[in-house]
Amino acid sequence: MDLILKRPLAMIHQLQRQHSFLTIENVKQILDETVLFLNTTNNRANGLHELATICHELASVHMLIPFDNIEIIKHEFFIILGRTFEMLLSKARLISMTKADEQYFYDLSYFIVNLCLHKNIAASNFFIANNEKLNPNNEEKYDPVSYQKIFFTKSFFQKFIKIITHDLIINDYQPFHVKYKVTHSLLRLCIELNEIDHSLLIDPIIQCLNSNFYLNTFKTIDLRQAIFNPKQLFFICECPEFIIQRCLKQQDQLSNLLCLPMLEYSRDILRQHLPVSLEGEDLENIVCIRGAKIQAISLHIKLLNHFALTPATRRYFIIGM
Repeated sequence: MDLILKRPLAMIHQLQRQHSFLTIENVKQILDETVLFLNTTNNRANGLHELATICHELASVHMLIPFDNIEIIKHEFFIILGRTFEMLLSKARLISMTKADEQYFYDLSYFIVNLCLHKNIAASNFFIANNEKLNPNNEEKYDPVSYQKIFFTKSFFQKFIKIITHDLIINDYQPFHVKYKVTHSLLRLCIELNEIDHSLLIDPIIQCLNSNFYLNTFKTIDLRQAIFNPKQLFFICECPEFIIQRCLKQQDQLSNLLCLPMLEYSRDILRQHLPVSLEGEDLENIVCIRGAKIQAISLHIKLLNHFALTPATRRYFIIGM
């Protein structure tokens, strides 16, 4: 390891052993030295390895505490991180990744998701911040810096959409493949975040639900599987949840597009999973041992209920197909 990076990593490890929090000064020093290394190294592979190593170390719960500081959010490190992650999004779609690249891909995504979920906007006094935001004179200039603005760029969405539409609904991978791990966590993050353009993801998610992968993923749920694997999380959990939570303005249009295919899928899904989920054991054991099957049925019924509450498609649940 380069001597430049030994100091920040040693600092992180020492604080971890002492169960201490990183201070703002600690974080700035770590990021400064990491950027210095990344800007001076001639070995791209080595630079990616070191960037992923720093992200992995910083992603622990204790390490996230100081990242909501405005000086930290604006640091050049996060610009480099965002661009590198976009490069890996493209690489994951276009060429086979090595095991090392897959680990880097996961480590960077995990750190980004945690930053956006837990430390997205710089901390400030609640009353002062809200008064400034509500002041009409500040309407144009009040645009707080955030991690989602750094990472969720137009370029990011283009690459994220392509890995869905040009890869995941075309090619089949092992259930725990890193592409499913990364995309399901990114889609979950998009559902949670408010100030992004959710409309960009509507067509890709519709394609996922209309693809064979949605129904076929139900067929992969094992009888005694307790929780979903990453592939099941993406297709069965996150894609329907995105439609329910983030497409209210297009609810009638999307319900018309998806209702009949989902009702058609219901026959196979309920025929396969419902009898097996309910037979034999008492309720407590069923939920514990067959949790994935029960959750899958519940999520599909939740999506159907969303369509049933939509005026445009309610008739299908009253008069039948």
